[in-house]
Amino acid sequence: MRLRILACSILTLSMLGTLAACSSSKPRPNPSRSNSSSASCPTPAASPISSTGGAIDPATIAKDVGKTGPTVPGDPGRQVIVMEERHDSRAVQVEIAIMLERLYRDHGLRDLALEGAVVENGDPTPGYFYKLPDACARTEVALYLLRQGEISGAEFMAMAHPDFHLHAIEVNSQYSITESPAEQQAVLTYVNALEKQSGTAEQAQRFNHLLGLLAPADGSTPPAEIMPQIIDGLVALAQEFNLNMGHAAQAIQEDRTFWLVTAQRSATMVDKTVAALSHIPSGLIALDIGAAHTQGVLGLLRGRAVSAAVLSPVSLSADQQHGDLTQAEYDRKQGRHLVGPPGTLGALLEQRHNFPPIFGYPPFDVESATMYAAEQVVQAAAGGSGGPFPPKARTLGLGDFNPIDIPLGRISIIPGKPPAVSMQVRVKATGLKFWLVVWQVAPETPIPQDEKTLEEALIAIRKAILAEPAPSNTAPNNQETATKPVAVRVGSEVMGIFATDKEAAIKAAKAAMASA
Repeated sequence: MRLRILACSILTLSMLGTLAACSSSKPRPNPSRSNSSSASCPTPAASPISSTGGAIDPATIAKDVGKTGPTVPGDPGRQVIVMEERHDSRAVQVEIAIMLERLYRDHGLRDLALEGAVVENGDPTPGYFYKLPDACARTEVALYLLRQGEISGAEFMAMAHPDFHLHAIEVNSQYSITESPAEQQAVLTYVNALEKQSGTAEQAQRFNHLLGLLAPADGSTPPAEIMPQIIDGLVALAQEFNLNMGHAAQAIQEDRTFWLVTAQRSATMVDKTVAALSHIPSGLIALDIGAAHTQGVLGLLRGRAVSAAVLSPVSLSADQQHGDLTQAEYDRKQGRHLVGPPGTLGALLEQRHNFPPIFGYPPFDVESATMYAAEQVVQAAAGGSGGPFPPKARTLGLGDFNPIDIPLGRISIIPGKPPAVSMQVRVKATGLKFWLVVWQVAPETPIPQDEKTLEEALIAIRKAILAEPAPSNTAPNNQETATKPVAVRVGSEVMGIFATDKEAAIKAAKAAMASA
C-alpha cells in the first residue's frame, strides 16, 4: 500500500520553524517618563490600574480580530491571558495589539510576560523613547513601526504606554538552542521520502497518524511536546524501509533535541509568569507565546491556583498570508536585523551588521528617534504643533539620552507642493551621517482629532495591511535589489526619503512627490 501524505501537511510542516522561533529584546535603563499629549493624535484611553473593569469576557476582547480558545478554571483574582501569535505576520501582531489595548483600557492590564525575553538581560523596555517630549508623535512612531513589522504587538504596547511593563520569562541556556534551516527541513525530507514508499496497511496507518499530528484537522498548531514523538515515528518508519536519509538523519535528531528544549521552555515560561503575577496588584498578566507552546502552557497552568484563557488573532491561521513578512524580511528579523530592504532607513543604518534586537538594538533606537524627528519637522513646516520653523532641539527630542543628533542649521524647507523638509542626522554611536527628506501626504489611516481612540487607529492599520496583496517569495522584488533611496511612510501623514547624500535624497523625494 502506498503511503499517502495528508493534503495540508506540507504547509504546516513549513510553518513549524516559524512558529517555534521567537524574538528577544535587550533591556534598557528605565528613564523618567513624559506623559505629554496632543489632541491631534490617538490618545491611549487608560483606566486606573486599581480598576479591573469587572470580569473579563474573552469574546468581547477578541471581537472582530481574534478567537477565543480553551480556558483554565481557577482563582479569578489571579488571571493569565494567553495570547497566541505568529512571529512572521504583521496582521497577527496588529490584532494582538488591539486585544491588548482593550485589556489595557477596560481591565487595567499593565503587564505582559514575553516569550523570547531572557532574564539574564533584564526586563525589556523602550528606554530613551519615553524621554521624547511629544507623546502624540511617540504614539505615531510606534504605530508605524508596528505597521511595517519592526516591532511586535507586545513591544508596541510598551512603546505606546509608559506604564505597560514587559517581563522577561526565558533563560538563555534554553532560548539559545535554535533550530537550523537543515533541522527545519529534516522532518519534511522524511515525510517526502516516506510518501513514495509502498508498505503494509499498518505502516500506512501509522504514517497517516503521524501526519495527522503534524497537521491537525482543526488547523491548530501541533504542540511542541509531541514533536519528539512524531520524529521518533518517522525515523522508525524510515528504518523499516531501509531508507538512506543522508544528512537528514543527523539533522532530524538535532531537531528532536530542539523540540525537547522547546517543551522545557514552556515550563520555564509558566514558572516565571506565575512568579511575576504574584507581585502584580491587579492580579492580571498577559502571556505572549508562539502557538506551538499553547497546549503545554495550559497543561502547566492547571493546578497553579490561577485562571487562564486563550486568545488567538484571526490571522493566525496558516492560510492567511495578507500582512505576512516576505521570506527575506522574516530572515532579516530572525537574523537580528531591521526588516527594511535596501534603499530604506533600516538598511542604511544597519549596513547588515549583527546587533541584538529590538529595544536597545542601536539601529532600532536610531530608526525610532529619526521617525520622531521627522514627525516634528513636518508639523513645524506646516505650522502645526511642532512650533516655529526650524523646530528647537527640545521639540526634536534631542539631548544626551538621544542616539541621534540633528544640527539645527542643517534643517531647511524645500519649496514645492507640498513643501518638503531636508535635514541631516548624525548617529552618535557610529558617527554615520545621512540626510532625511520628509513631506506631508494624505493620511493613510485618518484619525480625527477628538473621535478616534488608539484602538480605532490600530483597526485602521489592520484594515490597510489586510488590503495589501499577499507577499510573493518567488517573484522578483524590486525593493530587495534596489540601490537608490526608497520613499517610505514614517507616519500616517508623513513620507520620507533617506540617503547618505543630500542631493540624492532631494532628487529622490522630488521624483516620489511628482509620481504620487
